Amino acid sequence: MNASQIRKTILSTLLLGALLPLSSFAEGPQAKEGQRKGAPKGGARMQKMLEEFDLDEDGVLSEEERATAKAAQQARKAEMLATYDTDGDGKLSKEEREALKTAKQAERKAEILEKYDIDHDGQLSASEKATLREEMGPPPEKRKQMREKAMKRFDADGDGVLSEEERAAARAAHQKNMKKAVNDTQVEE
Repeated sequence: MNASQIRKTILSTLLLGALLPLSSFAEGPQAKEGQRKGAPKGGARMQKMLEEFDLDEDGVLSEEERATAKAAQQARKAEMLATYDTDGDGKLSKEEREALKTAKQAERKAEILEKYDIDHDGQLSASEKATLREEMGPPPEKRKQMREKAMKRFDADGDGVLSEEERAAARAAHQKNMKKAVNDTQVEE
């Protein structure tokens, strides 16, 4: 898993409740009349919500299960505010969000090192990174599609290889997108 995927995983986990509209929980093949049917919208996040809160395992969050999910979301938010809302205004400022992000990244990095740093040297070797990518990253076909998309977008000279300048442009675009994603997911109401 690359740094981008790790940040997305952290951000997704952290802001899961804040980003998922509770009205979309009642999805699935057995949705009640007036509710959307079909595959759960929200992909992996919705699947995680169903795994955690769909106690009767019918693929749909009932009113009671949604209430439980909402209470859990509120509890996570309260815990997050208690820890990171240093000025006590009930919302996270830019600086407080940055502190939260930094703490979550450090926590996630420690988890990854604990699991994948086989030689315990404090960093991931090429083979350890390969294992991480295999287990946590997108499947090989998706990685191939991502590489092809990056080549189309950033291989300005069309030689089939990203030069250092082209890589720098790709990194800058990625950082801009990540910064926008973080700014768009404020924990303010």
